[in-house]
Amino acid sequence: VPEAPTSCADLKKPEYQGLITIKNPSKSGTGQAMLFSVAAALGSGPTDLDTAIEYFKEISKAGQFNRFGYSAASFERGETPIVLFYDYVNLQTAKLAEDKGIEASVTIPSEGGVWSPSAIMCNKRTKDPDLAKLTLDHALSDEGQLVFASAGARPIRYVLDDLEVPADIKATWLPEAQYENVVEFPVDQWPDPVVVGERWEREVVGGG
Repeated sequence: VPEAPTSCADLKKPEYQGLITIKNPSKSGTGQAMLFSVAAALGSGPTDLDTAIEYFKEISKAGQFNRFGYSAASFERGETPIVLFYDYVNLQTAKLAEDKGIEASVTIPSEGGVWSPSAIMCNKRTKDPDLAKLTLDHALSDEGQLVFASAGARPIRYVLDDLEVPADIKATWLPEAQYENVVEFPVDQWPDPVVVGERWEREVVGGG
């Protein structure tokens, strides 16, 4: 797009009609995280689903959504030019695109958003529990944590002030000022994902 959007309000502009991609919140935790983020940005907090649903209903009725399936390749081809996703995922996509000479930018909406946690879990039915434990041990080691940091994510030990991230890695992150209006998710109030998905299908996709 000639000029990248920098806010939730921008995404309503006519020039972005048919260009915006979001993972389906009825099938994707990432899609649900985008709902919570808009709820935090425009409503009373991350659990204000009414505000988020109303916003995306308006976006949908205006024809802003892109019906292409998103991938890094579709982004590079210009088929999915505006993608609502986690910051660190978009940072990686943008880097891959820029390495191929394709201009890309990543922006936190100026109205704000929500910090959304990611998790690594061991399957209790795994045939190799020791390997699973070693994987978790590595993920929490200094080396493993810096792998996450190098990908643009804030590793948990850094968040808990138990890890120093080198300046050259931090330089690849988005500027801290962009997160000024981003809030933490109240983990004890996490909405039922089934309810979130049903509301998306009924009210946004179905227009009801």
